[in-house]
Amino acid sequence: MKLSMILTMKNSKFFSKLTFLKKVLVLCFFFVSQTLFAQNLHLCDSFDLPKPEWVSADKYGNFYIADQQGNLHQYDSTGKLLLSFSPEKVGSISLLEARQTVRIFAFYRDFQQIIWLDRFLKKIESYDLENENVGFVRLAAPSPDNRLWILNDSDFSLLKFDPRTHQTLFKISLQWVLPPADYDFVYLTEYQNLLFLQDRSGKLLVFDNLGNYRQVFDLPAETSWISFWKNSFYYLEKNTLKSTDFYTSQTQTYFLPAVFLEKIYWAGHYGLGFREANIIKFR
Repeated sequence: MKLSMILTMKNSKFFSKLTFLKKVLVLCFFFVSQTLFAQNLHLCDSFDLPKPEWVSADKYGNFYIADQQGNLHQYDSTGKLLLSFSPEKVGSISLLEARQTVRIFAFYRDFQQIIWLDRFLKKIESYDLENENVGFVRLAAPSPDNRLWILNDSDFSLLKFDPRTHQTLFKISLQWVLPPADYDFVYLTEYQNLLFLQDRSGKLLVFDNLGNYRQVFDLPAETSWISFWKNSFYYLEKNTLKSTDFYTSQTQTYFLPAVFLEKIYWAGHYGLGFREANIIKFR
């Protein structure tokens, strides 16, 4: 019997149990049909995880979950717990980035601190940004050249900072660059020599790696997470996974099963979908 047929018979009983789960549940999905603009995803597996605050993935297929206490957990693609890291202070991780694989990046806004971990989740080094002349850091993100992108809330500026020399390489005043609006930025990342800055209202601002403003993409309001793979960014819209090519602006749609999701993270070879009581994994 084909897997898709087995899943069809089991899905109704499976989804009826979701509301009774106290732990985070991961459901695995695979593509069953493909067209130029749409693909369907169906259930293939499930496992329990702690409720995530942030999720990221490395190039080996491992994914990382930051919990509400600021702990970081590493899992393989089957959901097996590999390693865990607990910080010296209890506090939420404000931005997590595992894309570099050998250097895992975690930013704690409440402490104005950055921690670098190796692939075994051992701390390599940490930086206290409150000791630097960079204002109050709302967001911080790693750059491939081992420097930092910093969004300064004090004067609404974006800057490139070298933590080893304690020097600001350049600084852009965003009030002279961006259209007037009441911005509430929630995510910052550099990808393929482009810098992406996400606003809670649904704007995704794009800069080059010198900080020059290039364009803006419109996302659904209150989009929680975006993620990147190849030339596209991925996000959730009305319980469908959307991907937009940031060079051509072409968008594809991936249809999800009948389970409501709040967040989605695309990890390249698979995806993770989240809601209050469960996570969905698909590929």
